Amino acid sequence: MEQSKYIKASVLGKVIIKRKAIEYLGHTLRSDGMLDLLRKKISEKEVTDADFKRFVEAKENIKKEKFILLCEFFKEDWREIYTPNALEFESKFFGRKQELKELQKQITNTNCQLFILYGLEGIGKKSLAGQLVKKIERASDTSRKFKVLVNLSFSYDFPLDVLLIKLLREIDSPNSYDNSNIDDLKDKLFLCLQNENYLIILKQVADNGNNENPKEYEKFFGELINPHNHKFHNSCILLITHKKPHEVTGVAGVPGSAQSLKLEGLKEQPALDFLEYLNPNLLVDRNAAEELVKRYDGYPLALKLINSEIVKYYSGSVRIFLDKSKGEENLLVPHKIKQLILKLTVDLDLACLEILKILIDSEPISQWHIEKEFLKNGVFSNRDFTRAIGDLDRRALLTQYKNDRDYLYGVGKLTREVIRDVVNAKL
Repeated sequence: MEQSKYIKASVLGKVIIKRKAIEYLGHTLRSDGMLDLLRKKISEKEVTDADFKRFVEAKENIKKEKFILLCEFFKEDWREIYTPNALEFESKFFGRKQELKELQKQITNTNCQLFILYGLEGIGKKSLAGQLVKKIERASDTSRKFKVLVNLSFSYDFPLDVLLIKLLREIDSPNSYDNSNIDDLKDKLFLCLQNENYLIILKQVADNGNNENPKEYEKFFGELINPHNHKFHNSCILLITHKKPHEVTGVAGVPGSAQSLKLEGLKEQPALDFLEYLNPNLLVDRNAAEELVKRYDGYPLALKLINSEIVKYYSGSVRIFLDKSKGEENLLVPHKIKQLILKLTVDLDLACLEILKILIDSEPISQWHIEKEFLKNGVFSNRDFTRAIGDLDRRALLTQYKNDRDYLYGVGKLTREVIRDVVNAKL
């Protein structure tokens, strides 16, 4: 699977080129002497001055063949200078075998055009996507082959056209699209998606949550699987997000359109392996380590933050930490986790809050029992219930449990601790 046709140097690659220019060639990158040396090796026809400027500044992409030519001029391996918006995942990978298998199956052996991988921040979505890319690159027995990989981050803090321009510069050309309107940008992108088999990974990064841009993005994600006046395309977009977009919730799961997967916490053994990777001393008392994993629902980011607390304030002892915070009412919720969960509750309506109220103080129960309790006062309808439980699920505020006969719903320990006051204050 190829990378993008237009690429640029990573931050580290930029530093390497700058140092090499001075140490090896004896000139700064923007000096006349450097340009004179360049022209002795590479003609203006092959690489223009503008191309060279973009290469050394590493702010805009240039054609891959020109990038390679310039790296050779500096006697550097272009792969060492280029990092394709690297997927941020640990060199170690813990558990998630079934999730990885399902993700690979849906993306490589179906006509899925959009796959939504969602869940709380720090739950392991980008790590899973990183493993997927490795699997796809090595696989030879899949029915669907991707020729080009594009990997970008996006934030709701910026208008949609910022993302569309970034995408087009990756897969089409580095030309300026700044004067194009939003519909023209979409048309151009859909045309590109029809002409090539792209695997496009879009990773959501944190935003301030105080703007209207998410609605514009959600509409676009819906158009990816139902593009009016556009042909079916063979590309697939893997959307990594904290919350499943509302516009695609109704069709996620329909073959040939969109699929989705919500990531929960790690199972016990992978979570223990993760703890050992963070700090081997955490497993000195195995029973205490197992209790810690259960208390924090195997949530990797929470375990990572709690490890820092244990080392700093509890002499590195999990047992001392647990003894001083006995009972769920004393559950220590790291500030960052609290803010992440609260952000997901900002615009919850009364129906959603009512379901959370039912689940906060109960063991996991079936959807039928939740609905029965929800409807008993006659305030809400069946339609309210269907919409509200779907909304809570797409925000990853509910946890699913499988028993012998049914799926049960509950609220994770950290979520329960954080939203209890929110629910009581608003109802």
